[in-house]
Amino acid sequence: SYRIFYVDTHGDGPADRTLLLLHGFPIGSMDWNQMLPGLRELYGRIVIPEQLGFGFSDKPADHVYTMNEQAEIFEALLTDVGVSSVHVLSHDTGALVGQQMVLRFNERQSVNKDASPRLQSFTSINGPLYLGVDNQLALQYVIHLP
Repeated sequence: SYRIFYVDTHGDGPADRTLLLLHGFPIGSMDWNQMLPGLRELYGRIVIPEQLGFGFSDKPADHVYTMNEQAEIFEALLTDVGVSSVHVLSHDTGALVGQQMVLRFNERQSVNKDASPRLQSFTSINGPLYLGVDNQLALQYVIHLP
């Protein structure tokens, strides 16, 4: 179990609308600061985690980071903080994590229609569709090496 840093803030939008913000490389939760005022108008709650290996979250040495693991961590975080239904807004490599969340959600729904957390929507900003076919910087490839 790793320590994942996150900000859990409330907005002026409907109380039942929760937004999960997924940052990209190489930044963290601060990626979203300029957008928060507008997003607070639309959502009643906003959860902004930092991926494992980024920002104030744990950075385990000799760890193989995967998008699926990041998705699993964020789903567990949502459950831990009592979020049962969520909209996801992702940026850059956070989009890859969000795509994993979509796949995992669809798998859960095929088994149990009431599975939680329920994914209400997924939006990607400037995100690759597949790892390896995007135009990553050399440094971004290096962080994926064992």
